[in-house]
Amino acid sequence: RDLHLSLRLQRQMCIRDRAAALEHVHDSGYMHLYVKPENVIISRGGVTYLCDFDTAQVIPDKPVKIEKKSGTPFYMSPELTNGWKFDQRADIYAYGVTLYELLTGVKPFEGQTQKAMLANQLNPRYRIRKPREFNDNIPIKLEELILKCIDFIPEKRPPNMTLLVRDLNRVLGVR
Repeated sequence: RDLHLSLRLQRQMCIRDRAAALEHVHDSGYMHLYVKPENVIISRGGVTYLCDFDTAQVIPDKPVKIEKKSGTPFYMSPELTNGWKFDQRADIYAYGVTLYELLTGVKPFEGQTQKAMLANQLNPRYRIRKPREFNDNIPIKLEELILKCIDFIPEKRPPNMTLLVRDLNRVLGVR
């Protein structure tokens, strides 16, 4: 029982720390644009660091397009992958995908091949399986927040990391 509680608290800290790291990047005026599990480092002391800022850009006043895109497709938002206009909500999408994967052990877009998974990710009609189907220990409100982060339509996602962190803390019961 104590081990289960300890693991739950560690997972909560990991979720919150990743969000806080991305919030700091956004508060500094930048979009990371390469959020994925491999770009999160946790020190021996338990401090979370977000790394690999090669694709980072200044947060625009309004969504913008870029000619050259790079990143890991499974974590890239549909608007970034498709070359559409995007803003910091592309990072919120990637955070949601990593959170889904962290809590369920699977990616949110299923398919027999990587190509099929990517096609589902870029299909606005694709129905993502709810995280609680894989892990019923996920609180319903956290599941709702994750699904909001990975919504195909950027305007349906939280508008910024500050509001997302606030909602995340409420869901996790943290002040």
